[in-house]
Amino acid sequence: MRSIFIATWGNPFIWSPVEYRYEGRSVENRSSLPLLLECVDPKPDQVLVIILDTVAKEPISSYNNLLDHICSLYSDFINERIGVDLKKSNLSILVAPGVGRFKIDGNVFIRFDGNLSDFYAYILFRLSKIFLDCDDEVVVHLDLSHGINFMPSLTLAAIRELLSALSLTSNVRLKIYNSEPYVNREVTRSLTIHLVEDREITPILDIKPLGVKGECMLLKARMKNLNSKKQALLKSMRLSREELNEINAFISSIFNGLPLALYSFYPEDLNEKLNYAVKLWMDMINIIREGGEISVV
Repeated sequence: MRSIFIATWGNPFIWSPVEYRYEGRSVENRSSLPLLLECVDPKPDQVLVIILDTVAKEPISSYNNLLDHICSLYSDFINERIGVDLKKSNLSILVAPGVGRFKIDGNVFIRFDGNLSDFYAYILFRLSKIFLDCDDEVVVHLDLSHGINFMPSLTLAAIRELLSALSLTSNVRLKIYNSEPYVNREVTRSLTIHLVEDREITPILDIKPLGVKGECMLLKARMKNLNSKKQALLKSMRLSREELNEINAFISSIFNGLPLALYSFYPEDLNEKLNYAVKLWMDMINIIREGGEISVV
């Protein structure tokens, strides 16, 4: 059995310590994470904290450096401020793309261009890597106590979609947790964590064929501001008609004779193409500074 714990986080550096309560146990902490890791059943063997790239605290020269900077900040916070050992809990941090304009310090601002669909597509890709390694029996714990704005809804949508597909071959259970809202210590000094949902996931199939015109792009982007090399790389992500036929045969197999057809028609090089598409997308993200305005585009 695999037990995976996933949490969405906003900006933890402004969280105040409060008492969290769950199933007769309580602990004072800045996050619901430590208590849930001790109490949820079955105990998680893998933990993932999803955060946004928009929490950058200082100007960074490249997007990869920005991701490293954010992971370092959160790793230190988790270890030192909430007392969770990353190695012992097998905890990893997933930095996903956000959008909006934010203030770093003084008169320096940073703006993240893009679409909310970038967040959904990216976590869908990264989570699929985790779920593909699961056994015949899987339990996913999802803590939405600290997620902000679009994070909880899009993360839940992505997990439901992936677990529905996984349930074709595995027994899958989803448990969702959420603590009571925190206002301030004058109003709330103790928060109960609620088990919002606990149910078995069953397949929901709504699949359509790809590329009715015989072409499909694994990666789409605005072509402006891209040099000729990047434009050529982007065009290389176009799938041929033969590749589309192969993928559509795989999609059709879901409706016609699982599991034999799954193994017969699964496109072996699809994973490689998706990995390359994500790498190319990240390589195309530029950081531009003009005075006190930093743009991540």
